[in-house]
Amino acid sequence: MKRFLLLSFLTLALGMSHARSHSKNGHDYVDLGLPSGTLWATCNIGADKPEDSGDYFQWGNTEPYVPDSIMVEGKMLYADKRVRQLAEKYPEAERREVMSANKMMTDKHCTKDKDKWVYSKYYADMPKGIVDNHMELDLEDDAAYAVWGADWCTPSMEDYLELRLYTTHKDTILNGTAGYLLTSNISGFKDRSVFFPAAGSFDGYCTEKDLRRNKRGLYWSRSVGRDTYGATTVLNFNYWPFALPGKFGSGLISSSYHIRTSYGSVRSVLRKKRSDYEAERMERIFETNRYDTCGIKNGHEYVDLGLPSGTLWATCNIGADKPENDGNYFLWGETKPCVIDGRSKTSSIYKHAAGVKDSLTKYCTNARYGKVDLKTELELEDDAAYTNWGSNWRVPSEEQIKELLDYDNTDQLLTTRNGVFGCLFTSKRSGYVGKSIFLPAAGSVDGILTLHKGMYTSNKYWTRTLAYYKAGSTHAFALFFSSNGRAGILNGERLNANVIRPVWRQVKH
Repeated sequence: MKRFLLLSFLTLALGMSHARSHSKNGHDYVDLGLPSGTLWATCNIGADKPEDSGDYFQWGNTEPYVPDSIMVEGKMLYADKRVRQLAEKYPEAERREVMSANKMMTDKHCTKDKDKWVYSKYYADMPKGIVDNHMELDLEDDAAYAVWGADWCTPSMEDYLELRLYTTHKDTILNGTAGYLLTSNISGFKDRSVFFPAAGSFDGYCTEKDLRRNKRGLYWSRSVGRDTYGATTVLNFNYWPFALPGKFGSGLISSSYHIRTSYGSVRSVLRKKRSDYEAERMERIFETNRYDTCGIKNGHEYVDLGLPSGTLWATCNIGADKPENDGNYFLWGETKPCVIDGRSKTSSIYKHAAGVKDSLTKYCTNARYGKVDLKTELELEDDAAYTNWGSNWRVPSEEQIKELLDYDNTDQLLTTRNGVFGCLFTSKRSGYVGKSIFLPAAGSVDGILTLHKGMYTSNKYWTRTLAYYKAGSTHAFALFFSSNGRAGILNGERLNANVIRPVWRQVKH
């Protein structure tokens, strides 16, 4: 009954947004009162209603995907007509490999170079394309402009970030379609919303199951992902409303990178003139080479994001002199940086072990793995932030990471600062909107002191909290993110080395 009432309320909210919608070139839009003045379409391109999936496009292509079918390894797959025509010349057992190798042939911005396909436009690196450093779609390649006409365009990544910052997000079902309802939190516009259906996406060819309709949404931006080897920025989400009880994790609407030869949805936007004040405010939020600082504590800069606990976050990692620098790497519970030599086994040098694996001497809850002391939080003598920075600086706790990840508190954006890839956490708290911290993608150091760092690696930041659900106490919690999606919490092996972003605890807001 409660579920029914909730869905009824959300459907009513959508109805209210429609009542306040207007039309441009025959397509409805909603004014959510956003600072930039951007107006959002109520439907995807190719859809007649907000809950309809609409058409699927490869990034930078203005012709929608027209599904064809082909038998591959005993399964009927959907595939683009050109790929199907090529693959059907081969025996059924060889078709998948042929289709995979030629999926770029349907992208008009790809060309054949000898025996392989390469990108011919919108590319900034040599390995897989012709470099032109063209980082935003031209109108001629913008599906929104091409299909819907003048003034309509595909959103930029900044448009998506603004939408997420100034709305509340709710997973819901509209007329049988799963998706996310984004409702304005701007005074005077709080009765207006837009619905993004989980329309699914696919990578050149797929089964109906692979499409993941009603389970996933992938919406193109017009911005290229710099240094991402053929990827572009997207708004995406997985519809898992009951997967995680908290307000953080994989099920939330987020920003990431995705291979541009895949097929996704397009939600169009209209531009509206904004005031000079708001223009300056938005430039401050989205300037890629700036960073915030609110003051200095014991010689180290911090940012106040307005978090409920009063936690202040350092602007830099331990050992770094700029926000985009990695800094030092520490084994969990050690206060001196490790030397990354690619040879030494960390089990033989770990401070809290007796020289061999599974011989823990501190922070252990299971006798199988060492001496039990039931300690689950780092003591000050083992806190790298306290011992290196002093005073009230600490390695963050699991709860402080959760607070940072809470989408009521911050928005997360995978982006770059001074050419360095990382995750930007921007405050959504009243009085602090736009304040941010940047965490560089520092990677992680494994058990033989080898650094693993790159676009598609998992980037980890230590907490001071033992991973209590690991029976052997061999792991501790860490904040992580990668190019594949939203930041979250996982457990990291204590014998691996990660970076640390310190926090300072003060009076609650």
